[in-house]
Amino acid sequence: MHRILVVGERPEDVQALGSRLSSLGYEAAASSSEVTLALRAVIAFKPDVVIFNTEPGDGSKETFRLLERVSQLPIIVQGDDNSGDEMVAYLDEGAVGYVPKTATPTLLSARIAAIMRRSPQQLETGVIRAGNVTLDLERRHIHKNGSRVPLTPTEFKLLRTLAEHSGRPCSQKFLLQRVWGEDFVSCTHYLRLYMGYLRQKLEDDPKKPRLLVTDWGHGYRLIADYSRVAAPALQPAAQAAIA
Repeated sequence: MHRILVVGERPEDVQALGSRLSSLGYEAAASSSEVTLALRAVIAFKPDVVIFNTEPGDGSKETFRLLERVSQLPIIVQGDDNSGDEMVAYLDEGAVGYVPKTATPTLLSARIAAIMRRSPQQLETGVIRAGNVTLDLERRHIHKNGSRVPLTPTEFKLLRTLAEHSGRPCSQKFLLQRVWGEDFVSCTHYLRLYMGYLRQKLEDDPKKPRLLVTDWGHGYRLIADYSRVAAPALQPAAQAAIA
């Protein structure tokens, strides 16, 4: 049974959503969006997915950022934004999905199921196997065909960020924030350069990447089961724009 933690400002809303999720067969719990309480709930409940309930102007985005950075859990944001601005902002910050509060329980359940299917293929030991590449995130060991691959600290940080979101596209802005910091979000040439370094070291054919792929219009993605997935076909002009 999957565990779902609902985090939000209004107790009545998060409790109601938690009850609906329980009726759908999930093990659900609710927490305030106050930073300390939300982090305690994540540690105590050990959820598989977090649903982050937002209110206009409630100032909860800092809690979201901290949860996303510390927990590395998939977070679905639930909000009232009709313009799409909030949705784009949260997705850029690392949310794996955005659903309106008017969404039916069935739609929300389907979104959770889709997220769980895409969740990182990471073992309890912190090891991810991707074809002939093994990523031991805890010991910071990377192997290809059984041989150790040396990475610089920046290369490892970029690879780790992609691995922790395995199977999900990571926007350029998100990767730049996580690896280089807020002051470097416009330095996309750094990201292209280091993606090139990683592909040279890890791909069988760096010009036709199958592990570290470019998602046109979204950013980059690590495919942990790439040996069973065909590389996406991108238009040459589009790939040149973001690869």
